[in-house]
Amino acid sequence: MLCMNKSKKKNQELEEKFHQIELDSGILNFGHRQYNNVSFDEFEYHGILGEGACGVVTKRSYKGYTFAVKV
Repeated sequence: MLCMNKSKKKNQELEEKFHQIELDSGILNFGHRQYNNVSFDEFEYHGILGEGACGVVTKRSYKGYTFAVKV
């Protein structure tokens, strides 16, 4: 029974984290500015910075900010 309660609690924690991710989706923070409802398509592509076993890192920009994105 104890094992089942731990499993149930873990599932609840995961559900809460997933819900928070859904709420935060589309929010982009740079310094003290927050942009809402941002789509990945809005990031201007500037090329590949590197590639590895876990993905590709690209250089992108949005509203004057330049950053790396792992995809």
